[in-house]
Amino acid sequence: MEYLELAVPLARQVGNPWQIAFAINNQGEVARVMGEYDKAKRYYIETEQFYEQADAKGDQVRLVHTLAYIAQHEGDLEAAESGFRESLESFLELGNKRGIAECLAGLAGLAAARGETAWAVQLMAAADALLTSFGAAWWPADRVEIERGMEIMRAALEPDKFEVLWKRGEKFSLTEAVEYASKT
Repeated sequence: MEYLELAVPLARQVGNPWQIAFAINNQGEVARVMGEYDKAKRYYIETEQFYEQADAKGDQVRLVHTLAYIAQHEGDLEAAESGFRESLESFLELGNKRGIAECLAGLAGLAAARGETAWAVQLMAAADALLTSFGAAWWPADRVEIERGMEIMRAALEPDKFEVLWKRGEKFSLTEAVEYASKT
């Protein structure tokens, strides 16, 4: 974290709002990976003004998604769901497949936390298949969230049932996955 602490003043010297937001956002990502959600939230909220100044639409939408994870950790599941759904709609409008996959995974993890395990497994599989379809991988902070959700799913289901549901979800097209996500 100490190197990230150095990055923010350097970014501020350059004065580019997006670079400043990027540096601060990365501090939030590290804090979230470390489980320091209050600290992460402060960093994320600080980035908001800089993303607005930079007119960074995709980053603004991703921030809504990221704050949905924070809401989930704070126990506000309604706000978490609202954030994931809002960012999903915006990523659909932007045509951002990575963002769509991230939101689907967020909704799946939230459903797993609520005990909607069979539904969650299929949606998580669809999200994972979408992301890997264009050669991408989960961002580290999101990977921690996804792994947490996957642990819940695997613990709640017999391995054979998990595999059947996973294989079913992997076959969803983008449109099918988004439609499936809207069925809760």
